[in-house]
Amino acid sequence: LWRWQTHRQLTHVAYKQIGQVKGALAKHADQVFGKLSKSEQTQARRVFVQLVHPGAGTEDTRRIARRTEFDDADWALVQQLADARTRLLITDQPKEDDETAELIHEALIQRWGQLKRWMNADRTFRLWQERLRLDIERWEANEQDADALLRGTPLAEAEGWLTDRTEELNEAEIAYVQSGIHFRDQRAAEREAQRQRELEAAESLASEQQQRAEAEARNSRRTRRFTFALGAALIMAIAAVVFALYQAQLAQARSLAGQAQGTFAREDYYLTLLLALEAKADFEIARQTDDSLADDSKGLLSTIPFQVSGSGVGFLGHSDWVWSVAWSPDGQLASGSDDGTVILWNTDTGQPAQTLSGHSGTVLSVAWSPDGQLASGSDDGTVILWNTDTGQPAQTLSGHSDWVRSV
Repeated sequence: LWRWQTHRQLTHVAYKQIGQVKGALAKHADQVFGKLSKSEQTQARRVFVQLVHPGAGTEDTRRIARRTEFDDADWALVQQLADARTRLLITDQPKEDDETAELIHEALIQRWGQLKRWMNADRTFRLWQERLRLDIERWEANEQDADALLRGTPLAEAEGWLTDRTEELNEAEIAYVQSGIHFRDQRAAEREAQRQRELEAAESLASEQQQRAEAEARNSRRTRRFTFALGAALIMAIAAVVFALYQAQLAQARSLAGQAQGTFAREDYYLTLLLALEAKADFEIARQTDDSLADDSKGLLSTIPFQVSGSGVGFLGHSDWVWSVAWSPDGQLASGSDDGTVILWNTDTGQPAQTLSGHSGTVLSVAWSPDGQLASGSDDGTVILWNTDTGQPAQTLSGHSDWVRSV
C-alpha cells in the first residue's frame, strides 16, 4: 500500500487495487514463497498444511501447532516465516519448552491460492492425521494401554500413510502407528505359536492313537488265537458232556422201560402209559446223538404196550413229545403235546377220540375241573378253556407274557 501512495497519500483506491488486507496478504505470501529455494518450498508446504485444520463439510480454519510436531529443519523455516520481514506466521511460547506456531491471519486460508491447492491435495491425509492425533490423546490418557492401539482396517490405513508420508508425521505419530503394528505382529506370532503347539499336540495324539491301535491289533490277534484254542477245548468238553448226558439219558430210558414192564405186569395201565411215554421221550433225545439207537429203542419198547395190540393200552396220535396228561372225573384221558394240540383219547381202543387245536405253541399243561371243564396252558402265553362237545375253544385267556407251565 505504501508503494501505491499518490502524492504521499495512502488512498482508498490503492487499497482496493492491492486487494485490501486479504488480497495484499495473499500477494505477499506468493512473493515470499517465490524467493524460497526448491527444498524450502517443499518444507513450506509441509509447514503450512500443518497449520490448517481441515474442514469436513465446513471451512478450513487456523490451527496452533506445537514445536514437537516439526523437525529441526522445518522449525527453522517456521522461525524464518515468522520473521518481521516476511511475517506469514506467528510463534509463541505459552509455557517453558512449549513453543507454538500459527498462521498470521485466516486470509491466507481464504485467499492464498497456493495454500488452497495444497489443502485440496492433502485433505484426505490431513483429516486422517487429525483423527490419529485424537487416538494418540486417548492412548496416552489410558497410560498407553494396548487396547487403545489401532487395529484392523484403521491400522492398515495408518500403515499405508506411514509408508507414503513419513516426513509429514511427527515422532509421536510414528511411534503410535509402529506400536500398533508391533502389537498386531506380536499377537499374530502368538497365534501362530499356539497353532503350532496345537498341531504338535494333534500329531502326538494321532501317533499315540496309531500306536494304541497297533497294540490293540496285536492283542486282538493273540486274543483270537486264544479264543480259537479255548473254543476247540470247549467243543471237546461239550462233546464229552453231551456224551455223558447221552449215556445218562439212555440209561434212564432203559430204566423207565423196565419199570413200565413191571407196572404193566401188575395191570397198572395208567402208570405204565406214563412210564412208557417218558422212556420213549428219553430214547428220542438220545437218538438225536446216535441214530443207531433207533433199532435199540424199538426193540426195547416193543416189550411194553406202547402200541395198541389186542388188549394192550398204548396211545399213538401226537406228532411230537407229550408234556402233560390228565384224567377227567368221569375217566376221560386228555394229553398235551409239543405239536400244539390237545387229544381226548378213547381209552378202550387207544385211538384219539378228538383232537383240539387252538394253541400256537407247545401245550405244557392240561387239567380237568371237578365239573368236567378242560383247560390247557401253552408256551404261547395263553390258557384255553375247551368245549369238549364241539372241540373248539370256549374261551382263550391272554395275560401272561411268558410260558404257562401249569393249569
